Amino acid sequence: DLALAMAGHWASTYQKIHLVLIGRTGLPNRADWESTEDPKLKQRIVAVQEIESHGATVKIVTADVSDAGQLQAALDGVIEQHSRIDGLFHTAGILRDGIIATKQPEMLREVYSPKALAARHIADWQAGQQTAGRPAAGVTVLFSSISADFGMFGQVDYSGANNVLDGLASRLNQIGLRTISVNWPAFEDVGMAARTETVSSDQTALAIELAQNALFAQEGAQALARILAQHDIQRVTVSRKMFEPRRQSAIEDGRSVVLKQLEESDHQTGQNSPVELMLEIWRDQFGNDEIGVDDDYFQLGGDSLLAVGLIGRIEQTFRKLVPISHLISSPTINQLCQKLGLVAPMETETVTDRDTTEPNSGVFSAGLAPDHFVCLKEGDSSLPPLMLVHGADGAVMFYRAFASMLMTDRAIWAIESPFLKDPDHRVGESVEAVADQYVQSLLKFQKQGPFLLAGYSFGGVAAIEMTANLRRAGHDVEQTIIFDIPNPAKVEHSTALERLRGFWSKQDSEASSIAKTFSLTKRISESVRDRAKLEIENRVSSMKDDANIDSMFWRHKKARQRHMAMEESYLPPTIDAPLKVVIATGNTGKYKYDDQMGWGDVAENLETTQIPGSHLELFESEHLHNIVDATNRFLKQ
Repeated sequence: DLALAMAGHWASTYQKIHLVLIGRTGLPNRADWESTEDPKLKQRIVAVQEIESHGATVKIVTADVSDAGQLQAALDGVIEQHSRIDGLFHTAGILRDGIIATKQPEMLREVYSPKALAARHIADWQAGQQTAGRPAAGVTVLFSSISADFGMFGQVDYSGANNVLDGLASRLNQIGLRTISVNWPAFEDVGMAARTETVSSDQTALAIELAQNALFAQEGAQALARILAQHDIQRVTVSRKMFEPRRQSAIEDGRSVVLKQLEESDHQTGQNSPVELMLEIWRDQFGNDEIGVDDDYFQLGGDSLLAVGLIGRIEQTFRKLVPISHLISSPTINQLCQKLGLVAPMETETVTDRDTTEPNSGVFSAGLAPDHFVCLKEGDSSLPPLMLVHGADGAVMFYRAFASMLMTDRAIWAIESPFLKDPDHRVGESVEAVADQYVQSLLKFQKQGPFLLAGYSFGGVAAIEMTANLRRAGHDVEQTIIFDIPNPAKVEHSTALERLRGFWSKQDSEASSIAKTFSLTKRISESVRDRAKLEIENRVSSMKDDANIDSMFWRHKKARQRHMAMEESYLPPTIDAPLKVVIATGNTGKYKYDDQMGWGDVAENLETTQIPGSHLELFESEHLHNIVDATNRFLKQ
């Protein structure tokens, strides 16, 4: 609709214009236009006829622009017929509002493909034309959105896709292909906003503000003409009012929506039973109204990403601190409500006090496990358990799938940071102090060795120090396994240029410069995304309105900051226990270290193994089997 409106304006303004309209749904044969009854098709036919009445020629090409082959064929066909393309305008887009934690990959893809993926295909075609010495479009205009800066609740995929368009415009200009990304506001008479029906009482202040400042298509076409007349523009925002005040208003609106949700959850708490409230939260987060009180979180498809939104809602509603690991030990609504003390334990359940339970006859006693010890996998109590130490943010949920895949009869437990459940817990100021606390807790749970320790990121250095601590006390340590963490005392920071050279050299030697450039852009975008994620967590945590409740985001952020500060100043002692190191081969080169990650001076009995992926990807599904295989090999030794 937006493309047709723009085309209509150009046809009425310029003479002898040739227009090619590309879309997934074409029009009937011209002979059938008069008999067409479908109102949508009829509307498009009338628009094309109006364009042609001004003397323009119009060709309709049916192609899915998110399919690289179809798009290339369509554009090659235009070049073959007309020998050139003066302007290439990418206007496609789809909106599918929804809470981020409930969006499935196919839902994200539906929004992302016609906008961001199609723009990428256009960029690839342009670059390919340039490299081959064939004609490329004189100017490419990517229709981005003001939401790339403002953001809208429920539109994380749409906002993200528009940011991709903005980045592509910058990259294409750098290689000499004139490209403009236009951050449009809503349109009054055409496009997605005009087709989206919303109830005024449910609209946020930002949604109302966007509607009040919407453009008519003719105004947009006139604005675009002025933009095209200026040859030094790469990205431009179109706005009726001054832009920066509108952006600040959008930020404030975001705060007000979160606070409103908190107030509503307080109000609801007094009306429904805890189980009913918990059921409502789960159904909303999963987007599934069929969930029951005894359905298992993980069998429903829950993971660590969904857990962030779910636990956040639970903490807001019940004003309780809830470590994400509670979902491991209490994966159903009934169990979680009992775990949090929201309801009385079921009469059929035998309740025991873990602090007074007599130890069993095995190597360890589950009944004596501290609250921050989480059982990931039950096993033979006559074997020393595998103890996994938490990562930098203190959480252990990411270990769950890993533990379930390990081929071992041992029980597998994880040590979570006590700070996540109790912000008043006195966290040690050094790796040594934290390790000493964990060793004291471990010796209550497992009275004697041999001990088997492992850890990722901060958990790796903590496991090293725990090993040294146990050995000084005369305990046997079977082996220590650490996942992709260098010796802090042997690490040097790489310069930006060194990191760039290292990344460039790792690319496929047969890849073109433009392909390598896009790969680099992706890497930078991922880095920016990770930094933005931390900043968002910080902002969300600052919105809490109860001084007695530290949000989950805030606790994780504090834990990460403290642990990383400890890690940077840590000087590992030598250890005489076997040390196994798993090294990721896809890291960015931010740090410089040797092929043993600097641990050669710490342990004489050292073995390393390399696996694909970057530090942040090791426990994700794509790379999980690699780290599982490496750990299985170590456990069999």
